[in-house]
Amino acid sequence: MDRKKGIIISLILSLVFTGAVIFSSNTKYAAATKTVEVAAVNQYIPAGKKITKDDIKMDRVPEKMAINLVQKADDVVGKTILVSLVKDQYIWKKAIAQGEAKKEGYIQVFIPTDLPSSACVIAGEVVDIYLVSKGGIESNSGLIYKGARVLNSLDQSGNEIDPARKNEVSQMAVNGSKVPVTVGVEVPEIVAPVIVQACSKKEIYLVKSNKLPKE
Repeated sequence: MDRKKGIIISLILSLVFTGAVIFSSNTKYAAATKTVEVAAVNQYIPAGKKITKDDIKMDRVPEKMAINLVQKADDVVGKTILVSLVKDQYIWKKAIAQGEAKKEGYIQVFIPTDLPSSACVIAGEVVDIYLVSKGGIESNSGLIYKGARVLNSLDQSGNEIDPARKNEVSQMAVNGSKVPVTVGVEVPEIVAPVIVQACSKKEIYLVKSNKLPKE
């Protein structure tokens, strides 16, 4: 009799254990396959453009992939994108900002840079623009413009340096893989000729500014 009870108890424990394993597996599978909606662009969006409802669509991705992505249309509609996005690209939370990128009377100027002259800036940051004369004439050197918004920061392959990976830029710059070689800044039209002339002589240096972009 005791032996029979032992067999029954063993069978019950076996069934309980098997059920627990199956339940755990199903739970893990459900968690791994759970999807959520994220925002993506349905056409090419240039940096500095204010996003409209017609610019975005909602796609589903695994929940783990969506941690740093925009998950609600309302979180991005009406805001400015800091980097250019290609069709079907998901929108990173840190790649959006409030307000218009280009203001009336302002234009975008692309400045050729290297590691020291770029200050390792990325789109969305603010810089002061300095003229550094290589002719040894101190009177020709100095601040050209203060508080310019950076609209683009391109690496040697012509790709935008991702603002969402801001903390990695300085480290990547050490081996030259993500050094900004061209920086697009927003400046008043009246200042542009001076900057372009200095760019032609490679006499522009950028300095990260503590000043907010001018309104």
